[in-house]
Amino acid sequence: MGRFAIRTTRLDPFSFLETTTEVSVAVTGFLALFLVLARRDGSFEPFVALGIRVVLLSSVASLLYAATPLLLAGLGLEGERLWRIAAVVPLLSGVVLTVAVRRISRRLPGFQPPTYVQVARLMNGAAILLFVFNLLGWPWSPYAGVHLLGVWLVLGLSAVNFVGLVLQRVLGDPAD
Repeated sequence: MGRFAIRTTRLDPFSFLETTTEVSVAVTGFLALFLVLARRDGSFEPFVALGIRVVLLSSVASLLYAATPLLLAGLGLEGERLWRIAAVVPLLSGVVLTVAVRRISRRLPGFQPPTYVQVARLMNGAAILLFVFNLLGWPWSPYAGVHLLGVWLVLGLSAVNFVGLVLQRVLGDPAD
């Protein structure tokens, strides 16, 4: 039998963060296109308007969360200290956005969240937990991988809601 050598390379987390900022801008651009093409009679139903807000806020949030470590590194922070401080922004804003979206959704009459909204809520909860873990350094020490996973969960939350809104618009509302 022959021997196989496995080559490993260390990936730069900052290149992933830069890519994430670009993807976040793209998601926001797709949302703008959706708004232009999907608008009927000058307004959206309250549930669709809430979904649009969630997609917009989460895509902008993922942009902010990805840019925070880049800015902190530019200020000279590095290592565990950088990732602990970088976890504060998404943690605080994630909790605030979660509370705000829940308040708005409770005001909608007869609001029953579809499956994709429930999936997005789970992704948001998982992202918040990851940022808490990175801030506290428990059960592992703070590092880029945890932060990146949290950012991508928030970006995924945006994508799940976006796809749900598009499918709802294309296939129609099941309540109709």
